[in-house]
Amino acid sequence: MKNVSIKKLGKNSLPANITKQYDLHLSRAGLYKDVVSWSKSIEKIMLGELKSDFWEFQEFHENDPKVMPIKLDQKKFYTGSKNRKIKKIKTTLKSSHMFYSLHSLTRYRERTWGKEININDFFSIDDSWVNELSDAGFGKIESLNDTSRQDLFFPFGEGAFLGHMGHVHNYSIDGVQTYTTTYRNRVPLYSNSIDLKNKISMPSFTARTYIGREDFTWFQEQIFNQYHSNDWDGAIDTLKNNSMKESHWKYKVAA
Repeated sequence: MKNVSIKKLGKNSLPANITKQYDLHLSRAGLYKDVVSWSKSIEKIMLGELKSDFWEFQEFHENDPKVMPIKLDQKKFYTGSKNRKIKKIKTTLKSSHMFYSLHSLTRYRERTWGKEININDFFSIDDSWVNELSDAGFGKIESLNDTSRQDLFFPFGEGAFLGHMGHVHNYSIDGVQTYTTTYRNRVPLYSNSIDLKNKISMPSFTARTYIGREDFTWFQEQIFNQYHSNDWDGAIDTLKNNSMKESHWKYKVAA
């Protein structure tokens, strides 16, 4: 654990990436609360403003916002005195292998008859399928002239997200990070479990859109059934040998 300081982090010290326009898009996607810009999330944790699961908002490419569900667990430790003062707060975050474009969540709501977005549903995503897609070679880019499929199939509910593979950097294999606030003479001291030398590249899936089962192609229906019958080798084989029209799923890697 390393001590870190947030003395310079006032409420307005970091850029707010969620514009009014994006706030409207988030509302259309069914995300009305618990959405925090990536540039603000750690600051809010250290200041005790985040206490439950949340969506981390990111826009690393212009006009391409996306969110990731973050699992948050917080434990408070108290002194043994009669006053029972807080002596330490330990906050554990677990990130996901999944990113969701606002468009994909909007389509999910439309195709589930306006079903409310429940973040807990998205923690049930099977990260093993992301690893399966990665091991099969999807998302592997050899050069800037390569193209990457965006119609990769990720079953969810009574439909599937379509998207592409990528990588996300983390500092632990399980995606867990711990932040601790320790109070000494009422003065907060901050530390975390991050080792900057231990950066790990992990496979990720970015959902671009969502389709209901009624809109599946014949091979998407086959993949869906193979996935749910645990025939993942068959599902990968079907996905490799069939794809949507190229204009729908290919993009050139930007220089």
